[in-house]
Amino acid sequence: MGPRRTHEALPFPGPVSRLGISAGMLSFMSVRGGDRQFFFVCSGALDEVVKAQKLSAAHEVVLSQTCWELCDQKRIRAKPLAGKGAVKVVGMRRLARREWKDAVVQLSSARGERHLKGTGEFLVL
Repeated sequence: MGPRRTHEALPFPGPVSRLGISAGMLSFMSVRGGDRQFFFVCSGALDEVVKAQKLSAAHEVVLSQTCWELCDQKRIRAKPLAGKGAVKVVGMRRLARREWKDAVVQLSSARGERHLKGTGEFLVL
């Protein structure tokens, strides 16, 4: 895909949301010049999320193939997008209250691991 400015790769969707989701490792670099600071993020996962977002239509959620393979597929009903390496989410099974509480605890305990060192500003979920 090549280098892109964030606002070009993932434009703010405005009143109609289109959502692409992927998973993977990111490379992160911060560069300071004078009174400005620049952040560079790159990875295959970033390319996949841009692709998934472009495949989604208004009010749709599209998962990259990598993300789909990591999901609990018994909970999510999805339709493969032929030849696109992605799936469109068409429904989900609700979590039982106990499962929901366990998920919240799990996310809360992992929060510290998700902070990018050195910035204190970014949280990668």
